[in-house]
Amino acid sequence: MTTQRHIFLLLLLIFSCRAAIAAPPKGGLDWSDNTLWYEGDVRLSATQIDGSQPDVFYILPTCVFAWKDAEGVTHYNADPRNAAHRKAWQLSAELADTIFATQANLFLPYYRQGTFGTPDKATHDAAASTARTDVVEAFNYYLNHLNAGRPFILAGFSQGAKMVVELLKSMDDDTYRRLIAAYVVGYGITAEDTVRGANSLQHIRLAQDSTSRGVTVCFNSVTTTQAINPSLCGKNIACINPVSWTTSPAPATLLPAGGTLAQDDPRFPYGTAVVPSVQGGEVTVSVDQQHKVLVVKGLDTPRYCLPSLSSMFPEGNLHLQELFFYADHLRRNVLLRSSCKE
Repeated sequence: MTTQRHIFLLLLLIFSCRAAIAAPPKGGLDWSDNTLWYEGDVRLSATQIDGSQPDVFYILPTCVFAWKDAEGVTHYNADPRNAAHRKAWQLSAELADTIFATQANLFLPYYRQGTFGTPDKATHDAAASTARTDVVEAFNYYLNHLNAGRPFILAGFSQGAKMVVELLKSMDDDTYRRLIAAYVVGYGITAEDTVRGANSLQHIRLAQDSTSRGVTVCFNSVTTTQAINPSLCGKNIACINPVSWTTSPAPATLLPAGGTLAQDDPRFPYGTAVVPSVQGGEVTVSVDQQHKVLVVKGLDTPRYCLPSLSSMFPEGNLHLQELFFYADHLRRNVLLRSSCKE
């Protein structure tokens, strides 16, 4: 599929999300409604939940642009009952399913996430507040009605990763004791996030290896630190290399010299496969100790930039590729941490 075709599909999605349809619901959402969960009619059925497996509570990234309802009012939160928004979430949900829940019960809420295109900080903060409220309420519903005391994994990408941090900060100690690990991908953790309250456990313990439980895995990827998006990870204090599962600056091989190249996923309008800048070349990943980001060397960098989002993710920023690049490493790590005894 050509690049022009990819861009056309993205624009089609953007315009469909802005179509004149009903306004989103006001007030809170009813999380007992199975349609508010990814494949809820099947996955939330008691006969489909495997009590011998852990759970994964996954929070979606931003997939929706600001949109207008039938009255011409612009909205900056997605609407879980909007068919175009749900379609925009579908691929991200399926990707999460194949990475984090290969041997787990997946619980993935459709929440009123903040959209792309908020015009100012006040609007952004209001949209973020609504999104956070939904995620907290969905997580509490999951704990009270769906979890049944099983150990669980928290995971999210981009906006979803930010929400994982918010859940960790507000989590009670009894719930935290069941946490296998939290995966914060494509967002940062600040020093302020790790300040614990009086008489509580430290719920954000930064991962240092591949097996520890109760830890938070965090990373953001660039080919050069000049491409860092400061709003995502400008004050980040956390970074682990998902290839080597260490925090050292030593490079780890993402693609060996002469390695077999994967194919791009044609459903996405940007490069998803690891492709070296030189045919047969090596691609490595290392932790930049100063900026706490992953620096990927040897990539064919221009192929990963999406022009429509270049103001947020300029050339050299690999935000859109992170779940693809490290999918196998994350998949194996979820299984490893889930199998390790405390």
